[in-house]
Amino acid sequence: MHESYTYRILILGDAMLDAYVHCDYLRNSPEANVPVLNHISEEYRLGGAANVAANIKSLGSEAYLIGLAGQDDEGREMFKLLKNRGIRAKFFSEAHRPTILKKRFVDRDYRQFFRLDRELTEYINDALAQEIFSFLKEILSDGKWDAIILQDYNKGLLSSKLITDVLELAKQYRVKVFADPKHKNFDLLARADFFKPNLNECISYLEASKDIQVQELVDRIEKKLDCSNMIVTLGDRGLYYRSGEKFGYLSAYQIDNPDVSGAGDAVIAATCIAMLEGMTIEETASFANRAGAASCDKPGIHSVTRAEIAQFGLENQGKTG
Repeated sequence: MHESYTYRILILGDAMLDAYVHCDYLRNSPEANVPVLNHISEEYRLGGAANVAANIKSLGSEAYLIGLAGQDDEGREMFKLLKNRGIRAKFFSEAHRPTILKKRFVDRDYRQFFRLDRELTEYINDALAQEIFSFLKEILSDGKWDAIILQDYNKGLLSSKLITDVLELAKQYRVKVFADPKHKNFDLLARADFFKPNLNECISYLEASKDIQVQELVDRIEKKLDCSNMIVTLGDRGLYYRSGEKFGYLSAYQIDNPDVSGAGDAVIAATCIAMLEGMTIEETASFANRAGAASCDKPGIHSVTRAEIAQFGLENQGKTG
């Protein structure tokens, strides 16, 4: 055990700030076919890789976030939210790159009217990538870290070179790597110790039809990728898991009015914790599936707790396939 935490986990990835602008709908505008909203209040939550860090912390382990943020109010707000949760963070910046912002205009029950994003997705320059790598190498050199989570939203941080270098560095220090990919770096991230794509990412990677059967999808993924440990989240169809010769499906929990934003962040965090705790692949998949359900059960971006996960009983989680 490390200090007061169960595990120490580094998260390297695309950090975001999620803003919620609460509004009342008044009427449709006479100027255009858009709603007229009355502003009530605003709140901010951690998104993307920052939400993964928040989930790691809420599940009882130490999280250290490494990512990008602009020299702007949103970057300062994100850092403040992390500090308030006791999460250490190191942000790097480029002069022209703002903090990634997702601003949702919602009613009092978090139902969205629309969403406004601000981001720059071009890859960071080589000099900054080397600076980030050198910092990560320095952090890992103390030999006290249990895992790295690579959280890739294709927003410019995780270039192919940086991913390759980090995977090699992790092998050197014998640190497990868990990867949550988007389609651009699929092949590289599949080399991690554990790989967690979702259904849409697999479809995009394979250039497959959206109505592809799950079994065909996972068969094609496994033939193309060299990965022995994998969870594929399938939305309302549940998830598929494989580790060596062990594989199977778990059906999704039925949730009224689910909010899927941030659910994948909860799943990768829960997967990492479960594997470090020595759970079997079946137990890990179950824990991750219930973590995703617990996230969807709350409005807006939400970091789950073990108590919330426990509310989704094993008896309600049927196997399929």
